[in-house]
Amino acid sequence: HNVMETDGLPAEAPNPAETLFDSFLYDDNNVLKTLEQWSELKNLLDLNDVPHHQLFSKLKTNFTSWRLTSFMEIIQRRLNVKEYVSSVDKCKDCKIFIIGAGPC
Repeated sequence: HNVMETDGLPAEAPNPAETLFDSFLYDDNNVLKTLEQWSELKNLLDLNDVPHHQLFSKLKTNFTSWRLTSFMEIIQRRLNVKEYVSSVDKCKDCKIFIIGAGPC
């Protein structure tokens, strides 16, 4: 368990997966860099063999920072919007990766 001192108080060492996901979400990257980070994140969290319909819930369990937790809550609320819920059966076999969808 790594602990760093900040201003005399112990602070948790940054979670590499959270640091990478934060960069994936918020850095100004091009498409190739974004895809590279996504691949690296899936490798780091051992998500390569996770079925795509379970990916969000598995990804969500790996983060504890307020910033990423807040982002995941926004996505979860959007997943519960009736237009998305009613489309679940129609799109259950689709794999979609959206890049550059704008601000949350």
